[in-house]
Amino acid sequence: MSVNMSVSMKDLERVAVNLDEVSVGYNVLALADKFKAELDASCDGPGAIGDIGIGTSYASVRQAHPMFDSSPLAMWLLTTNAAQMMRNQFGNGLGTLVKTGNNLSGWNMPLPGLAWTEPPPDTTGACCWVPMELSLCGDTTPLALLCIHRCEDIMDSFIELDRRAGVNDLRGPWQRVGESKRDAMSRWLRINMAFYTAQTLINGHSELETNILKPFHGLIEVMERPSVIAIDGSSVLGAFEQIQCRIDVLGTAGQGSVAWMNPLVLAGVVSQIQPDINGNLPKGWSKNGLGQVSYNAIPLRTDPFMPVDTTGVIANGDIWILNSNSTFGFLREPITPSVRENNPFHIVEEVGSSNRADNCGHRCEYYYNYGGVDNLNDQLISIIHGVPTSGECSGMALAGLENIINPETLIPRA
Repeated sequence: MSVNMSVSMKDLERVAVNLDEVSVGYNVLALADKFKAELDASCDGPGAIGDIGIGTSYASVRQAHPMFDSSPLAMWLLTTNAAQMMRNQFGNGLGTLVKTGNNLSGWNMPLPGLAWTEPPPDTTGACCWVPMELSLCGDTTPLALLCIHRCEDIMDSFIELDRRAGVNDLRGPWQRVGESKRDAMSRWLRINMAFYTAQTLINGHSELETNILKPFHGLIEVMERPSVIAIDGSSVLGAFEQIQCRIDVLGTAGQGSVAWMNPLVLAGVVSQIQPDINGNLPKGWSKNGLGQVSYNAIPLRTDPFMPVDTTGVIANGDIWILNSNSTFGFLREPITPSVRENNPFHIVEEVGSSNRADNCGHRCEYYYNYGGVDNLNDQLISIIHGVPTSGECSGMALAGLENIINPETLIPRA
């Protein structure tokens, strides 16, 4: 087995054989397809966890790219003040779930209601005022089931107990020396579950299903609500000034805002907040010693699962202004499945059979979870649309890197 991970200048020249093939505005997708085809031609077929290096050493095989096994935004959603309040409410039995049968799973989580006063009744010509009416409304968050599984024929499952990785075998985060294949696959199942779940918390939608997303009330569905204000991001400095104007009007209610974006989008923002001749950044902007950027009291944070569009001449993406006192994610179980004993969300099914057509039985392992993402007050969140990345990050410059920019697998091939 040989794996060629390098790409030379000659390789790149073959990809862009003729610039005439790239249309005005850059045919980025066609270029990316060519680039992928070049890499495909230089690689062997897929390997597998548990591959044993008999006659061949796999010990030197390296990851093509760092693993996307963490999501800062997903973890933030699950730990906001609002998320903690919902978990406490759920744990105290106050957050009784309601089954209505009209959404993803039929189950809904009631949200805390909002109360306000109606405009004063007209008392023109009367001696006295009358008290205002109090109004109250409450909503629910649709909950959806998430799960992952793996099945093996019964004989294969027995062999997995005894087959252990040695010094010459394929190993890494997916497999460790001395570990049985069954243990390695169970851990790999949990790592995959965390990846799928994080992607779904951020990009899940009740009416969308892809190879990595299941129907789920995710953050992107919250941000698409008509009640969430959208601001044009072509001038990002002006857009943040508009956000600050809203926060000033909201007062203390606007505290806790955080701006989330793809790392490429942050690079575009940073390129526009350069210091003047006196070394001063634009009003309201600051950088700390670690290079972290903030606008007034709003920290700017990044997550690799935030979408970004690389098909245009200049890549662009959105910035989501969220609020820790209002935006939350709820999962019944940890984002990475627990390995505790008697975990009801971890099911192992072992079925014996005397029928050869059934391969004499099978063993299946399942991990389950359920949850949803929501926001308590849409006045506290907003979206900045179409923020350009830095001028150097053209669609042409990013060709072939789509699986890293918008990762759809744990370890993309760089």
